[in-house]
Amino acid sequence: MRVFDIYWFNIADKVKFKDTQPYLKNMFAELGMRWSDLAFSVNCVSGDTVISKVLEKFPKLKKYCRPVEYGSMLCSYTENWSSGELFADKEDYDGIFTLLSKIPRPFNIPFGHILLNGVNWFGEEPVVPAADPDWEGADFSMLSNVHYYSNYIAQHRSYNDGLKYNSISVCIETTCAPEPRDSSAVIEKLIPYLGKPVGASTKCVFSKEESGRYHELSEKHSESIQSFMKSTLPDTKKYPFTPNYTAPIPHLADIPTMKKAFAGTDFTHKKGNSGWLGEYDCLNSHGHLYRAYIQKISDGCTFRVWLEISGYNFKTRRLAELDYCMKEEGESMPILREFALLCAKIRDEYGDKLAADFGDTPEWYYRL
Repeated sequence: MRVFDIYWFNIADKVKFKDTQPYLKNMFAELGMRWSDLAFSVNCVSGDTVISKVLEKFPKLKKYCRPVEYGSMLCSYTENWSSGELFADKEDYDGIFTLLSKIPRPFNIPFGHILLNGVNWFGEEPVVPAADPDWEGADFSMLSNVHYYSNYIAQHRSYNDGLKYNSISVCIETTCAPEPRDSSAVIEKLIPYLGKPVGASTKCVFSKEESGRYHELSEKHSESIQSFMKSTLPDTKKYPFTPNYTAPIPHLADIPTMKKAFAGTDFTHKKGNSGWLGEYDCLNSHGHLYRAYIQKISDGCTFRVWLEISGYNFKTRRLAELDYCMKEEGESMPILREFALLCAKIRDEYGDKLAADFGDTPEWYYRL
């Protein structure tokens, strides 16, 4: 098993997208750090027009042109990317950096990333990246995101860059015995340049064989819990669809309502995503995270619930994903209460079965 800490930064208030690579180059120089290899991927959803214009300006990058379902993209990864064929030729680095400096104008490329690999965060030499086994065999169109882990820093391009969004991810390998190293000292050095992280997580990468075994076990447990939850929760109600996007819906599942529903379950309210009404988390005695979601649906009278369970070596799919349409004030409370109690019941009665197959998740997995 290899362990990586991944941090996300939004540096839009510090530097524009087109100026980011020179900014990072200066950061490395001032910190006395270096990197060894470069990977990149840029693509569009509007066919070949933009890519063709790029190749007219940078004909030497034609070797990175890959066919995809909707046209073509530029990508340094080959078909054997999961075996380590990830990086561009060093003689092309200047052209790639120049291309990035011309996004979003004149090249309106909405998706992709540029990744500087082999950063000596701890003063060590580069090691072979760890490909995510879950993405083995993924086509090139999926590689606009990073699906392997190493000591890298990456700049990401996404459609909402116009909303003052310039995303940087930093990946730090912390693999060490008897437990992974603490990456916080590295991040403290980066904060003056990148700001404070807006998100962080730990990723454990297993061998292909281990990953396949854990995936099969996760599917088996997901199906069992899914069946039990759906047979226990109230049936969903269907009403004629009458959208009302402006109507307030606090009576569906506002925070006071959800607080009452989850009272006494040891689930703790989290802020969650802006599209959700709520998220409630709980760690059991085996270190497995139980996360209950309540999501707002845009018709103004419906909410969705589901449960996810995860540990360092597994994650269940969405369990009991059900929609409940409300007409009357107070209709949601008994449903939410039953959902909350069922999540607690699954945690208490099913936890040992999960631990028998996956073991306990160590405390260090949640320290970010």
